[in-house]
Amino acid sequence: MLKFGTTSVATHAKRPEKPTLESGETPRKAGKEACETRSSYWSRTPIPDTLACPGCREMLAKVCLITLFAPLLVSIFPRTTGAIIKLSQSARKLLHVALKFCAYFKSSITRPRKLIVCAAEYGRRGADGRSASVPSSGMPGGDIRVRLSYAPEKQNSVQVGGEGTLNGTRWEVRRDQNLFLNVKGGDGGNGGRGENGQQGGQGSRGLDATKHSDATPGGPGAPGGNGGYGTDGANGADAGNIFITVAEDDLDTLSSVFWELNGGKGGFSGTHGQPGEGGVGGQGGRGGRWDDRVGDHTRTITRGNAASGPQGPPGMPPATYLSGGQSGRTGSSQVRVIKRDLTEATYPKRYMLKVVSFDVVDENEDAINEPGEHIYIRNLIVENFGGMPSPKYNPIKIAVHGSEWLEPVTATFLPEEIQVGARVKVPGEIKALIKNETANRAPSSSLFIHHEVSLIASFERLERALPEFHVGGGAPIQIQYPLQLSPPRHLDCVAKGDNVRFSWTLKNISTKPYGVQTQHGRYAATRLTDPDSVFNLKYASGESSADDVIDELLPGAEVPIDQDLMVSSSAMEYSDSVLTLDLMLSDPSKVQKGTPSVLSARSVMTHLIKMQISGIYQYNPRSRYLLVVNSGTPNKAIHQIIKFIRTGLQLDVDIYNISLTGSFIDPETNTNVLSRYEGKSIIIYGNSLPYFRAGNRNPWDLMDAWEVCRLAKAGTNFLFASATDPNSLHQWGSVLAFPTPSTATPSSINAENLASLLENLKPGKSAPDNTHTYHKFTAKMNPAFGCFSNLESTLLKNSHAAAKKLNKAYPLRRYIARPDLVTDAKKSSGSVIVSEGLSKSANILASKLPHPELEWITEYHMYTIVSCLPFSDQARIFWNLVGQWDKQGLPSTTVYNGLPHLLESKPIDLPVYAINEKVFTAICMSIEFKIGTEITRYCDKPSWPSPISAADIMAHLPLLSQLFTVTPPSTLLSSTERSEFLVSTLGTIAGALRPIGFSQGWNNIFGIKIRKSQVRSQTTQSMNLALSRIFAPDALSTVQKSIQTAAKDTKQAIKKSKQPDNNLSLVLRSKFDAFTNTTGAVPDDLTEGTATNYTISQGWSRNDLLTHRQKHAGRHNKIVADEAHSRNVIAEHLNPEDEDEDEDGDEDEIRRHEVPPSTQTGAAYHEKAQQAFVEQVMAQSSNALSPTSPVEMPTPAFSPVSPVTPAELPSFDPDKISTIVTVAPAELPASQNEKLAAQPTVTAVELQAN
Repeated sequence: MLKFGTTSVATHAKRPEKPTLESGETPRKAGKEACETRSSYWSRTPIPDTLACPGCREMLAKVCLITLFAPLLVSIFPRTTGAIIKLSQSARKLLHVALKFCAYFKSSITRPRKLIVCAAEYGRRGADGRSASVPSSGMPGGDIRVRLSYAPEKQNSVQVGGEGTLNGTRWEVRRDQNLFLNVKGGDGGNGGRGENGQQGGQGSRGLDATKHSDATPGGPGAPGGNGGYGTDGANGADAGNIFITVAEDDLDTLSSVFWELNGGKGGFSGTHGQPGEGGVGGQGGRGGRWDDRVGDHTRTITRGNAASGPQGPPGMPPATYLSGGQSGRTGSSQVRVIKRDLTEATYPKRYMLKVVSFDVVDENEDAINEPGEHIYIRNLIVENFGGMPSPKYNPIKIAVHGSEWLEPVTATFLPEEIQVGARVKVPGEIKALIKNETANRAPSSSLFIHHEVSLIASFERLERALPEFHVGGGAPIQIQYPLQLSPPRHLDCVAKGDNVRFSWTLKNISTKPYGVQTQHGRYAATRLTDPDSVFNLKYASGESSADDVIDELLPGAEVPIDQDLMVSSSAMEYSDSVLTLDLMLSDPSKVQKGTPSVLSARSVMTHLIKMQISGIYQYNPRSRYLLVVNSGTPNKAIHQIIKFIRTGLQLDVDIYNISLTGSFIDPETNTNVLSRYEGKSIIIYGNSLPYFRAGNRNPWDLMDAWEVCRLAKAGTNFLFASATDPNSLHQWGSVLAFPTPSTATPSSINAENLASLLENLKPGKSAPDNTHTYHKFTAKMNPAFGCFSNLESTLLKNSHAAAKKLNKAYPLRRYIARPDLVTDAKKSSGSVIVSEGLSKSANILASKLPHPELEWITEYHMYTIVSCLPFSDQARIFWNLVGQWDKQGLPSTTVYNGLPHLLESKPIDLPVYAINEKVFTAICMSIEFKIGTEITRYCDKPSWPSPISAADIMAHLPLLSQLFTVTPPSTLLSSTERSEFLVSTLGTIAGALRPIGFSQGWNNIFGIKIRKSQVRSQTTQSMNLALSRIFAPDALSTVQKSIQTAAKDTKQAIKKSKQPDNNLSLVLRSKFDAFTNTTGAVPDDLTEGTATNYTISQGWSRNDLLTHRQKHAGRHNKIVADEAHSRNVIAEHLNPEDEDEDEDGDEDEIRRHEVPPSTQTGAAYHEKAQQAFVEQVMAQSSNALSPTSPVEMPTPAFSPVSPVTPAELPSFDPDKISTIVTVAPAELPASQNEKLAAQPTVTAVELQAN
């Protein structure tokens, strides 16, 4: 069916036999569809646009026909089946090759390329391209005449009757539809593209050379054909006209009508064809060679090839200019109104009303828009920017647009007959309710909502909204509560029996006073609730809550509130208690003057106060473990560790919570807690902790690294469990390696030279350094250098030399050699100070994995705790298990035989438990790890020749020496039963000492890098001696053979691991992963160091020393500052003094008063300050929609913002109209919001004009 406004498009130049393009398509689509039509005409296989040559197209068409009709020919002539099939296959191959070739040169419509066409015949001029066809103009839009009316029997519906050519046709427009009249003119067709000219023919071929004449050049190529002419774009058609007739009583029906009056757009201009290229010049004649015999002589005649002919000239491009079509003229609209007295009035368009400005005022006028409160719309100004007065007999109701926060309550009506261009003030006011919150807010989040107040105008009879009434944003308002509750100040961790204080503040941000004693009588209070009944509330108003009621809180005032609580002595240690702090405020819609509205109070803000209930630290000299936790430590992890140590190891453990004190200083003794556990095991849980409202801290941030080093050198074992920030821990560990305090005292070693110092430092000749002492040796200037040397450089040189020799002589000990700071530079000799750092045999580990939520500890954390035992205890337990190992476990008396300090540490209040077999496995693995690491570090960079004699080897390997010297005195065992673990562990150690690979065997033979062979020899002797104290001779021989077999297996495992330095680490890691069921989670060893200069002994200059001391001093000063801050916060909240008791002795009554400003000097100043605050709040909370000039007001567009359903609507301007009548969703008043929210768009009818 042909419609008005049909668009026409010119076709491209093409052969007469091709199908023509249908009108009504765009240029790009027309070009594309031309290709598709041509393809479907010839074959099912697409043919590229580049095949412009008729010969190519005809050839491909025949191939396609053969391919398509081959099955039909086979059925008709069965005897020729084979021939037909071969013909079809050949045709398909030819078609495939041709299409590939053509597709390679395919041109794009948006970016034309050179068309590949066949050239003209030899010597002939190329054919001219044909011109494109002329496009057709768009068809003009027709006229539409309709009459609008309202039928009472069909409520909310508009009756539409056709007039003129539509006479007798009727439509019904329901409330959820709109009437769209479209008389837009048709768009003009786009211009066509001319055909390209054909390439000229090739020139004639030149004559070949003869014996008597040269070859002639080829002829010139023929000229190319001229390009075809493109065509101009066609003009768009004029739009039609719209005529609407309506009675004066039915003017509300015009709100459902929209139209389109634009003329058609002119078509785009076409393009000319490209001229054909000139023909290729003819090939020159070929030369030759001849022999000419003259008498007895022969001569050779040679003539070369002739040149090719020149290329022919290209064709001429069209010289005309192409232009686009012109757009059609805009149509017109006319609204004819039949009044009650049967007179008529004509208008160019309908009435259109919009909001200019209005004020939003809250109900109690405190400048706060609070949930549960009403708001009022006042001083509403409306303008008619349409083409006729507003209806006289159809009331227009105005209400607040309902939203998620606003609910309309009352409405008002517009004045009648607002004239065109007039602005009127609407009498009365509009009321709406701010809805209460329906969803729970997150704790500690205050309510602050940016919202907009929009208005909706609707006809009562039709229940249809005017979509242009309030287009754009509404008046902004902020929805919040008049009182603000600050986050409570409290401790993160409290101990049983503590008397603690919580404090918070309440601020009035409104312009009116609040409280039960004010004129409004608004109930306001804070409520602290203890749902778990862990605390005894001092001022409790109920069993588990305490209310602080506000009598009067003036505008801008802020009142501090505190509450004292006592932690119940029956509270569970290391559990979390959550208290709730609520701001209670009565509903403003239920307030009665003079009566406190307690019953309507609801919580408008909530803070959750989470605290850890901790035990009280008590030092127990029998405890072998100290567990350091904090408020951020998972309680499940604390209970797992305590339960394992007390029941799994049958040892006592002390627990210290740094969140109770803020430091490692015991407030009872004012000493460092760690110093009490020298030579024992200290477990520090490595999670980050909230530090008294000063951000987060790691536990090691509060630890003096040099004190930890001193304790580690004294045999104290450290474990940082589940460290969450390993990078920070390793940075702290870099300060740990070399303690060089300025307060250090000299030792008894004051050697004359370096050799004497090295001799005095041998194991056994000097006492262990547990107090950061330092040694000295004298260094003298070389007189041979004279003035070319000074004492400072001499001492520095001797410091570096001392460091190198110390590394060779003591590979498992760290030293710092440095010039003495007090040396007189004028003298010829001075002192070099040597300080011992952290030994590589110390035990400081850091585990990586967190504790899972389980009742019992996992094997991973079991290993880390067992590995934290002193090595001497692990070694003695290892030998105690020989012949006693039991999969069901063993009693502690057997396991700890010969270890009275462990037997005394058994918890008194617990029954006797058997120690699990997994503990024994963990001890064996720990021994393998520690000794394997010690051997690797000792043999890491051996010197040659070695300064360590074979007899002194075991003295330099303290862990390996301890393992073989702590064997218990007992009756010799005649059987090797229950000793498999012994064979496995000692076989692993022996296998790590065997030479692996050609290089180690070669070095062993020639005595190069002999440390490993020396250790192997001494270890074998010590091992056999230790085994001889355990087993009888027959059993000893069996055990030794089993150990050698296990050593071979270990050696093969090391080879398979392909470790670069052939050590034991990868083999042990695989064992660890299998035991703990983890991957790559072996605990870090902090004694190894992170930086290269902290792994071995070093020679430092004065500047190096000062830099290191400054680094430590910076950390120490931060620790001191943190300790002072934590003491102040703890004093504020722990065991506070009650300052609110009345002089009359009534301690239970607490009164809250606002705190006046510090500069307040009297009532006059107080009143002035309050007035200034109110004026400031009023200035910042203006809710008026500012007036907008008619020029700035947005013109209603095709898609106005709908107060109910955001349906897309056409333009309201009479410049845009059409011949198509469409019914779309309408806008309804707020009362119909829910009813129409899900109704779909319905198209009622499309009208045709004659």
